[in-house]
Amino acid sequence: MKTPWNRNPPWQAIALVHAPPDVSINALMAGLRAQIRERLLSRHGRELSARWVDHALLEAEALAFQNPFPILVFPELAEEKTAAIVRWLHHQQSVRERSVISFAA
Repeated sequence: MKTPWNRNPPWQAIALVHAPPDVSINALMAGLRAQIRERLLSRHGRELSARWVDHALLEAEALAFQNPFPILVFPELAEEKTAAIVRWLHHQQSVRERSVISFAA
């Protein structure tokens, strides 16, 4: 079965797993966060500002550190949080459009 990971490998998390033992989890997470941020901005740059992507990354990181393996779950959580913000912004836009139409009627 082909998964999205087979076609497009995730944010090079494999390279981070093989980091030297003296590198802290915070340093690893910072590197991963930067890679994911760039990827999300390139994918959702027209829909989201950097501020929204940073907000999604902060929420995903907070949730990831509640797990014993934060580096493994962080990329997926970041993607989910970003998708939720995109859906919310689309919903807000549709509400604004409906209110303008109903106000004009």
